[in-house]
Amino acid sequence: MARPARLLHLRGRAARELERPVRRGTGRDGPFAAEATRLRGQLARLVAQLLGEAAAAEGLEPARVGATDPLAHALVGAAESLAGWWFDHPDEPTERVALWLMNFAWTGFGDLVRGEAWVPPASG
Repeated sequence: MARPARLLHLRGRAARELERPVRRGTGRDGPFAAEATRLRGQLARLVAQLLGEAAAAEGLEPARVGATDPLAHALVGAAESLAGWWFDHPDEPTERVALWLMNFAWTGFGDLVRGEAWVPPASG
């Protein structure tokens, strides 16, 4: 697995830790809201950087991938949501859940970093 993809995989595993304060009622509105927001932003910046690195490894300018910042926030949000599901299904092994997240995300991001983007069909 390429370095950026492997790091995204490991970061997906870390998303479960972000979900813990949310599930305890201390998420966005609780006493740890500022710290959770800071961590989300930090993860999103790292993911945006990794997407840019993955694009560069494919010989593309990161700008050609599109706006990596909103894509990174989307992935962090998806990982956090999956972590919420996982919290309710604790018997699922860490590696399996991380693999699901990577298969969900990297399939699409893999196309983007190779310069392949989905566009809606032309109106006819």
